[in-house]
Amino acid sequence: MKNSNLIKIHSDENDLSEEQKLFNQLSKQIEKKKKELDKWEKYAEEYRQKHTKYFFPLENEFYECRKNMVFLFDMRLEDTNFNNGEKRKLRALTHDMCIDLLSENYDEKVEIILKKYSKPRPKKKSILEDIFENIASKMEENIGRWQEEMANEDEEYRESEQETKEEKEGRESMKDIYRKLAAILHPDRELDEKEKKRKTEVLQRVTAAYRDRNLTELLKIELEETKSMISADKLSKETTKGLNKVLRNELEELREKVYLSKRYCIDLQS
Repeated sequence: MKNSNLIKIHSDENDLSEEQKLFNQLSKQIEKKKKELDKWEKYAEEYRQKHTKYFFPLENEFYECRKNMVFLFDMRLEDTNFNNGEKRKLRALTHDMCIDLLSENYDEKVEIILKKYSKPRPKKKSILEDIFENIASKMEENIGRWQEEMANEDEEYRESEQETKEEKEGRESMKDIYRKLAAILHPDRELDEKEKKRKTEVLQRVTAAYRDRNLTELLKIELEETKSMISADKLSKETTKGLNKVLRNELEELREKVYLSKRYCIDLQS
């Protein structure tokens, strides 16, 4: 089944340049990543709803049970029937449980018990020693960073020079699409109230897509509004290169969002 939402340069495959073929490949990958991101975001939302309804009350109940156990341990440590070894183990257990509880939720009574069973802190260094150590540490960090920045400066400059032309072409192409759509969709030029409302909503989508550098969304809206196709003979090599640069950035951002969404879902279950 063909994807009607796919942005594609139309022509016989043999007539497409390498850059135009790359445009179609990137567009296909972007649509695939968008679907994957949508799937993970929906899963996360479903899990959050289930967590709120079922697991959150259980977590609160479990927290209260552990807190009551800490209070019980604290009370029983006054019992003379325990030998020194047993008391030492029970103090350590009580101390660790207090830390776990406070990491989840602050409770004044639990903090008092934690202080009761915390070991005394070692003697602090003098202020001058701390100052000298901090200065030395920061100097080492700065020197290392400066050396790395200086080593990479020429390479970064060369890369930025190579990318400038492509990025400029991409920005200009996006700006052209944005201006074209803004002119077509300008609501003040529409007399029909229903159509005026529709154009206002679509123009909001256009503005958001341009702001977020979402080229595929801009192109989709352009195709929807103009009822046309992206023709290979209308795109120069430099323009296609610039658009591909924007698409690469969009794809990388989507990959990062998918990764973070996956990690979020995994963390929800841990």
